[in-house]
Amino acid sequence: YCPTSGAHVILFSAPFCLLLVSSQKERDFSNTNYDDIKCVHSIWICMNMPENSMDYFHLTNEKVLGSYHWKGRLDMLNIVLIGLSKKLPECSARSGRGFCKPS
Repeated sequence: YCPTSGAHVILFSAPFCLLLVSSQKERDFSNTNYDDIKCVHSIWICMNMPENSMDYFHLTNEKVLGSYHWKGRLDMLNIVLIGLSKKLPECSARSGRGFCKPS
């Protein structure tokens, strides 16, 4: 839930990712050649949050019963939710990944 817009971002982002996948039909792949489907990334930014945050949602496989290995790519759907607070931290140095280390 994004408090500044009133949007339930996860509820919007998941169907949006599926729309990005289905829009590839006949543009990026044809017939049933599903191996040509490209991974999709949906990045949502919510401003003026109570704190800075970032979450990454993706497909995972959680075995519930049996050991059958379903074939397929779990990296196809990727959702990133970024929450930016009203006040951004001062940056004293950069981490190895290029992110700011708060001072």
